[in-house]
Amino acid sequence: MLKLNKKISFSVLISVFIPLFILFFYNIGSAKALSTDINQVKIPGEAAVYYLNHATGQRKVYLNEAVFLDYGNDWASVKTISAEELAKWPEALLVKTAGSDDLYFIKNGKKVKMNSVQNIIDYHLENVLPLTVSDFELSQYQTEETYQAAGLEKSGSLAVTQTVLNNA
Repeated sequence: MLKLNKKISFSVLISVFIPLFILFFYNIGSAKALSTDINQVKIPGEAAVYYLNHATGQRKVYLNEAVFLDYGNDWASVKTISAEELAKWPEALLVKTAGSDDLYFIKNGKKVKMNSVQNIIDYHLENVLPLTVSDFELSQYQTEETYQAAGLEKSGSLAVTQTVLNNA
């Protein structure tokens, strides 16, 4: 009889533990994540179409129709999602092409080549995974000469100013 009670107690413990595990340790939000079959999306009321990269968890807006079609995409594959769902996907900031190791910072249709690893560190991009884009898409971005012109700013940097006083 004692062995039977231990088996029942163990079964009851397991049957209580499993639902608690599911409730407290399982990320319910991941169950509602977009299917990996959904790569082209837009939000209601806006014309912009975004590419979702499930491997890196980033989004990238298609600059124009030609870029969208260059990848062999079809307008019927574009799914409409909420602005809140799209906001969960951070903007892609670094891109490269398959034939080159050059990295480019992209923002608002502009690009600038990252000249060194130190620049990537200085601008806090060392943990950003680059997306691979086509040569055609990269050519569609406006080339900027400086990081600032492309919209890249150092965060948390100190600004030093100099004031000249006239002693007259």
